[in-house]
Amino acid sequence: MWKKPLKSSLAKLVLAAIAVGLCSPGLEAQLNFKDGDRVCIIGNSLASRLQYSGWLESMIQSRSEGKHLTFRNLGFPGDQVAKRPRNKGYMTPEEYLTHCEADVIFAMFGYNES
Repeated sequence: MWKKPLKSSLAKLVLAAIAVGLCSPGLEAQLNFKDGDRVCIIGNSLASRLQYSGWLESMIQSRSEGKHLTFRNLGFPGDQVAKRPRNKGYMTPEEYLTHCEADVIFAMFGYNES
């Protein structure tokens, strides 16, 4: 039995990742992309930061050889699941998805919204 609680954020993160990994089916069982699919990523800062690194798109493209996938990042810092504040005159999130003709949508919101 643990006498001291885990104080390290990294240790907590690793344990959470292992727990999620053990409970989740493989990506291959869930994601079946078709040729020409358009993938849109919505979310807050978690999704927005993906624009600085193409690791997610690269990983998916490498496992979907021969399929011409297009990615569009629609993540904006400050967005929430039920509220996405925009200035007057900007498209709504639904209009963005319609405009991008999304076939697959990844919703990436942080811990505060879960």
